[in-house]
Amino acid sequence: MSVKNYIDNSLLKEQEDKKDRDRSGKYSPSSFGRCYRLQWFNRRNEPITNPPDLKALRKMAQGTATHKLNQDRLPKEKCEILVETLDVKGFADIVDEIVYDIKSSEEWLVKKYWKRPTTFVIEDKYESFLQVAWYALELQKEFASILPLPFGTLIPYGIEHTIRVADWVDDIACELYHLRMYWDLGMPPALPRAYNGMECNYCSWKDKCKEIK
Repeated sequence: MSVKNYIDNSLLKEQEDKKDRDRSGKYSPSSFGRCYRLQWFNRRNEPITNPPDLKALRKMAQGTATHKLNQDRLPKEKCEILVETLDVKGFADIVDEIVYDIKSSEEWLVKKYWKRPTTFVIEDKYESFLQVAWYALELQKEFASILPLPFGTLIPYGIEHTIRVADWVDDIACELYHLRMYWDLGMPPALPRAYNGMECNYCSWKDKCKEIK
């Protein structure tokens, strides 16, 4: 067996093991700003019909490793901070005076999507800012910031996008209003909202959603 096969098999086994894990039964901040139906499926722990392929699993592993590379060099009490409400649960990457969220990818993608003025980045990465703003709001912090990093890079890389949480209160309230409304009513509409309308291509429930339509 080749080295590549060993790694691929390990990634596939990790994915298989995650299928049986107990979920919180709450909404995930990391899914804010995405399709309401996707978030509904995720909270209900619906079986995934479209698992990530090996290419995606490799990227996820590199992202996890980049988080660990940085968090291992910070005080433990500032990393992976649990933030939980009645129906939302997540973990903030780094909490200091500012709440930070690490977004890692290949360096060319970081430069393409993140090396621009914050106003323009928000248009394409609205869901990412909504996530970190929610953490900061719940933790009563005035500012939230996204740290885009190429895989395997230590902070600081040189790109940082900071927002004032007060500017995002209405956006957060609107997101939670719709999520709670659909939870009470039942099946939400399929409404791709992220990734420039291409969100369905990355949905773990793409086939299941098509059957419902």
